[in-house]
Amino acid sequence: MIDRVEKIIASIEGHLGIMRDGGVEYLPFKPLVVPAARGKGSAATAGDLKVVIVWEDTKKSDDMARLERIISAMNAGSGGVKIIGPIGAAGVLRALKPEVVIFMGDKAYSKISPEGKVVSDARGIFTEFSGFKTMVTFGPDDINKDTALRTPVWEDIQKVMEAIGVK
Repeated sequence: MIDRVEKIIASIEGHLGIMRDGGVEYLPFKPLVVPAARGKGSAATAGDLKVVIVWEDTKKSDDMARLERIISAMNAGSGGVKIIGPIGAAGVLRALKPEVVIFMGDKAYSKISPEGKVVSDARGIFTEFSGFKTMVTFGPDDINKDTALRTPVWEDIQKVMEAIGVK
């Protein structure tokens, strides 16, 4: 079953990559698995993946550009980084088997948070979600609204990098 899911995910990623390479910026639907930062992620298979970022896409180019810079700075190597939407995240994570999951922003975090909790209540510490080591931090939209949040996000990303063996 996992092998079939991996093949389906790879097929979807391939089609989306072709569309993005052809100039399609956004789709009228929200796919569960999105090629990482416009092709900057790796083609890692389940079990090889280092990090999955769960992020509610704001469809703003500034947010995507900031996310691309974060992913580039992580330098996750051959295992790479993938981005997924928060809807159905638990099932996708089970198929991808990342070492660490990062929930970026209140919209993504709200899918797993206790009622009334926001990112600022949980960021900076590793927790667990569906059996995966999880870090919660501010999203690109938050950083674009308040540049002072760059420092805590970078601190959180550095903790993730240390957890996956990247210095």
